[in-house]
Amino acid sequence: MHQRKPRQVNLGAYTSSSNRDADEYSYGGNESESRPIGQKATKRKVKEKGKKNVTESVNVEFENRWKRLEEFQAQKLAVRNEIKNKAKDDTLRADYEILMKDTTTTSDQQLAIHNHMCSIIKARHGIP
Repeated sequence: MHQRKPRQVNLGAYTSSSNRDADEYSYGGNESESRPIGQKATKRKVKEKGKKNVTESVNVEFENRWKRLEEFQAQKLAVRNEIKNKAKDDTLRADYEILMKDTTTTSDQQLAIHNHMCSIIKARHGIP
């Protein structure tokens, strides 16, 4: 005959049954002490942390680029002002040469043109 093994009393040992003791996994206290965090929650935490890092790095990169853009625009404005000032100086120098040109040996037609140009130059610079 075949003998049966005596049945062991389950005192917290491993069981394949899904019916576990109610007090073993109670939700009454602090949940982090009673069971580990689940996979979904872990993935969510990692994903949120990644989003924060990405958002912060994007903000930092945006601010750096914005500063560089502002610096570039300031340099561009300075160059434009320099070009304008140089053009003004060149125009003033050319106008001065026309105003001071020796007209003793010019013909009547050239003298009329010169006088007309002098009146335009004087009006441009506010010279009476």
